[in-house]
Amino acid sequence: MFKAVLAFVKQSPTAILVLLPVLNLLMPALEALVNAMIAAEQTQGTVAVGAGSNKTAKKLVLLNAATSVGKALYSYANSKEDSVLGKLMQEMLEEMDKKADATFIMRCMTIHEKGVEHVGQLGPYGISDAVLTALELTINNYKGQEENVRNRIVERAYATTNIAVLQKETTELLKKQMDPAIESMPNNEDTMPYKTEYKRNRVIIDLGHRHTQFKGMTSSQGTQKPLSFVELEFRNEERTLKVKSGNDGKYKETLHPDIYDIIATHPDFEPFIISGVKIQAGEIKVTNIELVPKING
Repeated sequence: MFKAVLAFVKQSPTAILVLLPVLNLLMPALEALVNAMIAAEQTQGTVAVGAGSNKTAKKLVLLNAATSVGKALYSYANSKEDSVLGKLMQEMLEEMDKKADATFIMRCMTIHEKGVEHVGQLGPYGISDAVLTALELTINNYKGQEENVRNRIVERAYATTNIAVLQKETTELLKKQMDPAIESMPNNEDTMPYKTEYKRNRVIIDLGHRHTQFKGMTSSQGTQKPLSFVELEFRNEERTLKVKSGNDGKYKETLHPDIYDIIATHPDFEPFIISGVKIQAGEIKVTNIELVPKING
């Protein structure tokens, strides 16, 4: 999910934030979207026959989601000099994680209600209908760990739909605001390492929550004869997976959605490399690979 980008941006050197103050405004929006997506994915992952993740984990996810919305409302209230809303949000956020369940849930519900009331003005802070829906689902998920099966299946379906909306909103924030902001930095010895690292983190954002299949045939160029025992390596900064083609030259691997470099090797053939292959969520990608025989001597 987009945590890699968020984690990197939050670790921004002070000099970078001074140089580009817009990042200070964009970081809370990105954090709100990321926390909303985590919340929706937790609800989606709660199976109909069990409680899913434990209560402590559920509370942490809800805490982060509610805090993001509460902070956005607090910032909005300050910008509009709305002391009543600002004071309420400050009260809701104070020591929220230390309160008893009933108080904790009440505060999360209050934050959600005020978010719905002001959602039209919260766009710059990363708060949208999809974020608030994710928060509501997470509140219900935390409150009703023993709810009947039918209700939980319905919530899971809502969460699945909501994830797609949140991913779209986060991608738009990155493409339309974060990326241009980074590109606007001058190219010098202070900023270039930062820009390079941002791009490296930027390409490993989650492209979906489902796995995918990557399969095909390995053969010898010219003869099209199937090649067995060709080693295929799927590699990026997050993970490396290896698989070998079978006696019929066919290979298949299940992958996380991501962007990979693919390297095919065989002792008697030249290496074959494909860079930057984008694996989408849920797709079945077929790629046939022809290897060139090595020239002896």
